[in-house]
Amino acid sequence: MSAIAMFTAADASSIYLITDGAYYDADGRVRASKSKVTKSDRLRMAVAVTGNVDSGTVARHLASAETQREALQRVPSITSNLHAANAYLWPHDDDAWHLHLMLFVATWSEDRGAEGWVCASGRDWLGDDYVPGSLAGVSELSSPPISDGAWLPRDPDEGARRVLTGQRRCIDVFNGQCCVGGFGELTTVDGDGARTVRLLEWPDRIGERISLQSDVA
Repeated sequence: MSAIAMFTAADASSIYLITDGAYYDADGRVRASKSKVTKSDRLRMAVAVTGNVDSGTVARHLASAETQREALQRVPSITSNLHAANAYLWPHDDDAWHLHLMLFVATWSEDRGAEGWVCASGRDWLGDDYVPGSLAGVSELSSPPISDGAWLPRDPDEGARRVLTGQRRCIDVFNGQCCVGGFGELTTVDGDGARTVRLLEWPDRIGERISLQSDVA
């Protein structure tokens, strides 16, 4: 599990991605702390990842796309290829949680405004009607789920802090660990491009499991 959420402004003027920065191994130990978002001002697009995938890998796949449409068309094959790579690394794990991944895509265009998309290797958080590996349009989605009222449309920075704080308290059902950590970021995509700000930092250590007891009140 990672903290990831997407919210679209009611007037479609902007779209927001909320992410943490903890990459962890199959035992729930933090192996790196870095951004899970890749951005393109040229394409007015940002992609957030969750699962055993580096955002830099996604960035390399999208770098040569000439248009936003072309980049979006590549997302299903990127998801499929990354899932296959994970399966190659863990050939005997089949449906193990660390094989799966999701790509959250935020875009803005002159004719359609802000739009959100998700592509995942499985149905977790997306429901039985979702077809794994397909690109689905979404306006709002959170993994793990958040409480009603956590997101504040009129104050995205504070809303993102509330969302991240709530997600950090969630325990991963697959490994019994808290897997939201490192730091928290808010990425905004609108007519001006894509930009990210860091809003929270937690005292998590590389090589150790995340412990909520280390949080500063």
